[in-house]
Formats: sequence, structure tokens, C-alpha cells
Amino acid sequence: MPDAATRHDHASEAHRVAARRHEQAARYWFENGDPERAELERRNAEIEHQAADLEADRARVQRERPIGSNRQVSSRPPVRPIAGSVRQRRQPEG
Repeated sequence: MPDAATRHDHASEAHRVAARRHEQAARYWFENGDPERAELERRNAEIEHQAADLEADRARVQRERPIGSNRQVSSRPPVRPIAGSVRQRRQPEG
């Protein structure tokens, strides 16, 4: 079974393939006199490109900071639990 980074790489490539198909469809519709459909396909291609970039970024982050590495991602201090939350409730004595 491929690791998480490899799965994100595959997802990125799948989105790039889909983007190319939408670009082809946009050209088809434009050349066949339907600019409204062409614009929808162009917009969809852009969304697919963004999704491909997102998956590529996820793969990069996964390689840099694998899940379970306990490497701190944020420079912000940890959030303290709210008083009275499940973590703060006292256990009954005795």
C-alpha cells in the first residue's frame, strides 16, 4: 500500500489530467460556438489545477512532517483547555 505522500502525488496527477480534459473541452465548446459552456469548462480546469497544487502541497508536507513525528507545526503555544471542559473536570473523590 502506498504511503500518504505517494497517494497525494497520485491525486495531484489525477487532478492535472482532469484539468487538461476540461481545457480540451473548453476549446471544443469555444470553437463550436458555445462560449458559455467553454467558460464553465475553463473555470472547472482552473479548479482542477488548484486541487492538483493542493495535493502536491499535501504530499510535500507529509514528506517533511510525517504523521506521528511529533514535530511541532505551529510556533503558537498550545491551547489551554477551557475551565469546566471534559479535560478539566475533577474526578469524584473516594
